Parts: sequence; C-alpha cells; structure tokens
Amino acid sequence: IPPGKPLADLDFNYYGGIYRNVQLIKTGPVHISDPVFAEEVNGGGILVHFDSISSEKASGFVKVYGVNDAKTLKELQVRVTLTSKEGKKSTFLTPLQKISSGGEEHFIAEVSVEDPQLWNPSEPNLYDLHVEVLEGEDVIDDEHLRTGIRKIELTGDAFFLNEKELFVNGTNRHQEYPYVGYALSDEANYRDAYKIKEAGFNFVRLSHYPHATSFLQAADELGLLVMNAIPG
Repeated sequence: IPPGKPLADLDFNYYGGIYRNVQLIKTGPVHISDPVFAEEVNGGGILVHFDSISSEKASGFVKVYGVNDAKTLKELQVRVTLTSKEGKKSTFLTPLQKISSGGEEHFIAEVSVEDPQLWNPSEPNLYDLHVEVLEGEDVIDDEHLRTGIRKIELTGDAFFLNEKELFVNGTNRHQEYPYVGYALSDEANYRDAYKIKEAGFNFVRLSHYPHATSFLQAADELGLLVMNAIPG
C-alpha cells in the first residue's frame, strides 16, 4: 500500500495483489542497479537530466549507478549513446573508475546534443538511450530506454514548453477498469493514452497515484504531458 491519506478519507479504492507486470531479472556480478532496490535518492539505476536546453543545443548528464558483486576489484567505465529517430548517434564516455568487491559507484557522463529534436505534444520526439558498462573492450551489462528532451517553465502568467507558451488542456485518468480493477494490460494502458490524445488533450493528471510504466511510455510516445501524482 503506498503512502497517502487513510483509506476512509479517500473517494477511490486501493487494490491489492499483483496487478502489474513482474520481471525476474538475472544479472552478472557487475551490473547497473535497479533504481528502486538501490535506495539512492535521485540516483539509482539510470538518471537522465538535461539542465540546459535550447533549439541549438541541449546539455546535461547521464548518471549510472553500478554495482560490483564480483569477488575482485573492477576498473570500469560507462558508454552512453543517444540516437535520434533518424538514426543520428552521439556517444559519450565516463572516466575510468575502480569499484571494490561489494562496492557501488556512480558513473557520470556529460552529454550534449547539437540541434536537438525537442519533445512537445505535437512532435513527441524521443531519443533511444543505450547505456553500456565496459570492462576493457567487453560490454558486461547494458540497458536501453527512451527519453525526450524538453524544457518546462511555469511562471505567474503562463506555462512554457521549450520557451514557447503552451495552453494546457488536460483531464484526469484512473487506472482501474470494470471487472479487472487495476490489472490492465500494457495494450489497455496504451489505449487509454491514445483516447485521451484523440479527445484533444495535451495533459493528463494521474489520479491519484503513480500509474503503470506502460501508460507513461505511451504518454511520451503520443505527446501527453503528465502529472504523476502522490497517493492521496
């Protein structure tokens, strides 16, 4: 049960049981951590952050939390590759770092993209991010994810996306459905995002708790801004 108001004070249900995808992930002794299991504030797994964004250049960093469960010290580095939808690639390397047996370390790659394809609701451009952990020339762990590059500002007068004023037209969404409760398939989550987009919205508030990853991925792909709520 996630934190939030007592159930008696809510006007919606919390469901129990396993209602989302479950994966059993087998890794080698040296691997990228799970972002939740790592218990690192804003730093487990893979963290992507762009702190300077314009139509000419986007720059920031990719932070990767590596774990060494091997019996020996390891000298490692991380290679980060960003690929646009047209196939244009930008590759970045972290410095070499030593991790003792049983140790954990952050690897930080400074990244910059010239003429970035910025994400917005009418053009939801996404980049493929490939993160590889290297021991010498050998890739010993890797992960893929997709990310959008966007700049968000909220002033006393308006909402700005990529330095352009945007009228936010939104709705709320619950993840439950008749007969199945919260146990929606990935396809059903995508369908809901698609229907919200087709109805003319560019924003969705997830009522009132974090929704399934597949819905968030669909929102990124279809062009929906998301407020991912805290329970209650």
